[in-house]
Amino acid sequence: MFTEKDLEQIHGKGITIDQVNAQISRLKNGMSFSNLVAAATIGKGIEKYNEEEIKGFVDLYDTKKEALSIIKFVPASGAATRMFKFLFQFLKNFNPLKESIKEYADRKNDALIEKFAANLKNFPFYNQISEQAKLIDPAFETLSEDEKCLELQRSSKGFIAIS
Repeated sequence: MFTEKDLEQIHGKGITIDQVNAQISRLKNGMSFSNLVAAATIGKGIEKYNEEEIKGFVDLYDTKKEALSIIKFVPASGAATRMFKFLFQFLKNFNPLKESIKEYADRKNDALIEKFAANLKNFPFYNQISEQAKLIDPAFETLSEDEKCLELQRSSKGFIAIS
């Protein structure tokens, strides 16, 4: 199924035909769902660097970049859209004036949104998103917790770009 040129390119990248076939299979059959157990936070999946370390990384990159083949990585796969489907559905269908998040979760059988809402303050960009929500809605602090959750998700669009 591969041409000689394909085989040459595959081997040139240092991968095997079995690896390519496994990747094709994943594309054809879709990705399996992940069972999220906790938010990624500093020390748990996310590393934090001080200004000196950041400058060191920038300087290292600047000294090596001419010898590198630099590409832009934009994670905008269908898998990402599926991963956040429950949030899109929530934003579209939830009305905090008519029901609570708990009632919505029970009605939609959506345990993910309930877990998401309960752990919102643990997300890495919570403070930045919260500040953005306050700029968008000056009355943010007076909202109910359910209304705040909805506004925080709306405000996060600048931080989480999914296409």
